[in-house]
Amino acid sequence: LCVILALIGILNFINSMMTSILSRHKELAMLQSVGMTGNQVKRMLMYEGIGYSVLGLLSSLILSIVGSLTVVRMMGAELSYFTWHFTLLPVFLCIIPLFLITALVPLICYNKMAQKTVVERLRIAEGGCFQMLLNCDITVDKRHWHFRTTSGDDFQTVLPGRCGA
Repeated sequence: LCVILALIGILNFINSMMTSILSRHKELAMLQSVGMTGNQVKRMLMYEGIGYSVLGLLSSLILSIVGSLTVVRMMGAELSYFTWHFTLLPVFLCIIPLFLITALVPLICYNKMAQKTVVERLRIAEGGCFQMLLNCDITVDKRHWHFRTTSGDDFQTVLPGRCGA
């Protein structure tokens, strides 16, 4: 049962970190475009993952101590065959694997995302007007801009100064 719960927790953490990194890929690409190195981004993501593990560790320690001293002790007093003892050994045994997993998962996710260059990641993230302008021919009348996709379809006619997205 403990292995299944640990596996669920690890998969939940991996999902959370992947979602966090993928949803911030534009932000990370912008940080790199203004001078942040890949190692600095990796270090930032690693500290974020370790921060999650520290918060999880502290909250589980507090909940387990409170629960053990209140609920488990009262239940033990009602059962004659139950002997109560509290140990933190399992928590201490889980600290090193926990820190390793929470430090390595963000690095792996970032390395997967960083296979593309910063410019490619910014271009993908930009979308909207920028992506539309890359794929369209533009003609200008007196009062309108006409966007025509590269396949020949009329996209949209808009007033000057507004994006056709």
